[in-house]
Amino acid sequence: MRFSWLGFDEIGARTWYRILALRQQVFILEQECFYLDCDGWDQPAEHLLAHDACGELAGYMRLLPPGVAYSECSFGRLVTPEARRGERIGALLMHLCLLRARRLYGDFGMRISAQLYLRDTYARRGFTPTGDPYMDAGILHIQMTHPLKSPALHERPAKGDPS
Repeated sequence: MRFSWLGFDEIGARTWYRILALRQQVFILEQECFYLDCDGWDQPAEHLLAHDACGELAGYMRLLPPGVAYSECSFGRLVTPEARRGERIGALLMHLCLLRARRLYGDFGMRISAQLYLRDTYARRGFTPTGDPYMDAGILHIQMTHPLKSPALHERPAKGDPS
């Protein structure tokens, strides 16, 4: 698996097409979540892509700098194709994202809008729920924060993580 961080303008048109198709397949069709995917936040974001040995897109997520979604940095659009789930690609993407966020934005911390059913998964990575669950695009969410300075954020993801 090859992981790469790219800026918006560094991603070619064919790759953007694959990313947007994957996001729509999972978030809009599989989860039946009707929302505006092209929200204007891709441009300021850094994008983490996972490609397999054949060059196929195996996972994706974006890291937002402070001041875009929240005063803290944030991440979102973490996605893997259905056929690749269970390979821990999502866990690796999130781990790499947290390491980069700590290096770039550690003083700000991180805030995410997590789908409620993933609350425990994020909690195992050091996130703390803040506030009450709320509906977003037909799916229950909850805001969660991470200090990014946490000693629990190691260079390698924890064993036994179900992601």
